[in-house]
Amino acid sequence: DYTTLAYLAGIIDGEGTFLLLYKSKLKQNWWDFSIRISNTNLQLHKWLRDNFNLSTSTPRQIKPNHKPCAVTYISAKNIDILLPQLLPYLVIKKNQGDLFIKARKLLKEKTKHPGYYKLMVQIREELTSQNRRGDTKFINSNSFDGFDTPEG
Repeated sequence: DYTTLAYLAGIIDGEGTFLLLYKSKLKQNWWDFSIRISNTNLQLHKWLRDNFNLSTSTPRQIKPNHKPCAVTYISAKNIDILLPQLLPYLVIKKNQGDLFIKARKLLKEKTKHPGYYKLMVQIREELTSQNRRGDTKFINSNSFDGFDTPEG
């Protein structure tokens, strides 16, 4: 249903954070992709869970004068399914969505791209920059098109 997808895209535009982290544990390294939606309205988290089968954290109160806030997670598996459908409806975070799709593609085809790690780091840095509040330098997602051609 396009209305439901458009609503989710609006929620991500307003409340979402695109996270790309490089993790290590027991001599294994991997890229961890997630989209996190933070909000104090538990009815919203229930709607996300009911409509998209997403997992939600237990609400926590960070500061005494703040309402408890829960986080709903869109994991890598769900990102591969949902993000291509959401992309046409994203406005504010369309560039971050484009970067995520490029990074997922790059990771899946990393054997074809010897310089993939460097490009992944650049994408992560750009996502981190765009997740900051206030004025940030804006780089269009097209500046990471270099991975389309294997390095020689």
